[in-house]
Amino acid sequence: GVQAVVAEAAFACAHDLCMDIVNAYFNLPRVLKVPYLFVGEIAVKIFMRNIGYKKHRSPENIIGRLRIPILLMHSHDDDLVPLHHAQRLHSRTDAQRTDLWLVDTAKHVEIAHVFPTEIERRLISFLCRYALFNV
Repeated sequence: GVQAVVAEAAFACAHDLCMDIVNAYFNLPRVLKVPYLFVGEIAVKIFMRNIGYKKHRSPENIIGRLRIPILLMHSHDDDLVPLHHAQRLHSRTDAQRTDLWLVDTAKHVEIAHVFPTEIERRLISFLCRYALFNV
């Protein structure tokens, strides 16, 4: 079975991520943004229903049940999934089995490209700590 989870730029909830994207791409003053967010909310709900999304199956509602080591990696500069998703996921895990590695200056899923040496070091350290890898 699965012995560990390593995730980069993970989202906590698909619905919330869609709303974050709608919010980010309507670069309007807050008072003008409300109607767009209302329409966006309706569109996101229709999309979620059409793909069979169930909120109780979202990553943030499942991650706390995992009893395996978890490494979450996220960039402050992620241009698709806001940082608060990784922080929400991390807050719902067993802190003794979960690492949260935050970086700057990497776009969405580019941590390995921007920090190749550091990611190798961290992955080996993480896997060795849980006896999942021998150097």
